[in-house]
Amino acid sequence: SGNEVKSPRIEGSGPRLQDGKGHQA
Repeated sequence: SGNEVKSPRIEGSGPRLQDGKGHQA
């Protein structure tokens, strides 16, 4: 997960990926 992202879809990623809501983390 990023900093404020609490989505199980991304793990150990940076602000380049998106959260579970489809918004840029």
